[in-house]
Amino acid sequence: MAVLPFACAVHCAAAPLLVLALPALAIDPAAEAVLLGLSATAGAVSTGASWRLHRKAGVWVAILLGAGVWGASLSGWLQPVPEAATDALGGALLAAGIFWSTRLAHTQRCERCTP
Repeated sequence: MAVLPFACAVHCAAAPLLVLALPALAIDPAAEAVLLGLSATAGAVSTGASWRLHRKAGVWVAILLGAGVWGASLSGWLQPVPEAATDALGGALLAAGIFWSTRLAHTQRCERCTP
């Protein structure tokens, strides 16, 4: 049963780096849109599952803002700011929201982590 947590850890470590590298890789915008959709879905599912533990609205703000910035970047609405910068900002905000939500939920479950 340790396979799923390990896969999650690898994904969580690699996903923000991949998002930051996407503009340099020059992938197809449609493929990037699919990655945005998958990332936003993962953020919504993970935060939805942990919401009952932490009830922090700021987590949703970070996730929605990140997905919004990334989506606006893909749509070209943030020009003349370079797409590489706005993609990275949106992906980083989205990832930060997911990490924050997970950390808040963990501290609610773990008595040793609670200050």
